[in-house]
Amino acid sequence: MNSHRYLSVAAASKWKKAGHLIATLQGNRTKARDAGADYKFVSTTNNESGATLFNFHSAHNRSHGSQTENSINDMSAILMESSVSRWLYRGRRIEDSNTFVVMGIPKRAESLALIINKVDDASCSDIFFGVDSLPKLVDYKNFMQSKDFEGMADDLEMIVDVLQILIKFCLTLPSDHELTFGTTDMAHLAANTKEVEEIKEVVARRQKLFREQCILDVVMEMLDNMSRLKIVRANSHTSSEDVKVIDKTINVVGKSCFWLIFCATFENSKNQMHIAEDLAVILAHVSTSTLATKCIVEMLGTNMELQEDKVDEREVSQFHS
Repeated sequence: MNSHRYLSVAAASKWKKAGHLIATLQGNRTKARDAGADYKFVSTTNNESGATLFNFHSAHNRSHGSQTENSINDMSAILMESSVSRWLYRGRRIEDSNTFVVMGIPKRAESLALIINKVDDASCSDIFFGVDSLPKLVDYKNFMQSKDFEGMADDLEMIVDVLQILIKFCLTLPSDHELTFGTTDMAHLAANTKEVEEIKEVVARRQKLFREQCILDVVMEMLDNMSRLKIVRANSHTSSEDVKVIDKTINVVGKSCFWLIFCATFENSKNQMHIAEDLAVILAHVSTSTLATKCIVEMLGTNMELQEDKVDEREVSQFHS
């Protein structure tokens, strides 16, 4: 729908069937929004109620006659009605952001009209990589947060596979490519040819999806939890088996997390600025991870706006220390 073409989900929630609870409409961060690119949908964790299901109606053909009279085609304007006959309406702005609360109102005539666009098959396929991966990332993040070492151990190989699949997907690498976690993985993007530019357009689209689908946010939360696990590891009461799980999570899962962040921010200033909101998370690992350092160098070396707006003396001293 609109520019974002799909129902998005907050990192705290798992993907559910399309149509479940829509809680906020998020506008683009820039003040000057492109026409037709105003909003994306974000769901919340409370998506079990039947009242959160929506039906689509044509905004122009108001009759309740045949299906033809009320058909919804590509580029149709639509209205959304919940199962309890409340109509989608844009409510109050949340603080000073471009995010608005979604309200349900009883009057159809006052509801919010949206444009529905047909999505090409390639974009649909891309979107479902995130749809499938996000719940698994959220589960593992929750294991780390709750210090469920058994759950972490059981799902460790699976989550590494998920992260590496996402990395290859982002870079358009074949599924049988053996990741090197270095420049070899990006060798196919180096040439200055028309074919490479077309590949880079696909990479940029997939990087954008990682940001919009909250994949970057969840991976950053995983890295933040690894910093906390280091403290748990240092506790004398932590068992030797749990220490092994923590070490493997930090070293193996963390490696894939940082490489995903690097690939998702490579030559992508918007993703770099998004990650820079939590720059301290990456900085906390630079003393033990060369990939964390690589991420910082890539962002600071290519994004002047990030240097000016997101980095202060504290971050600089932390990086150099």
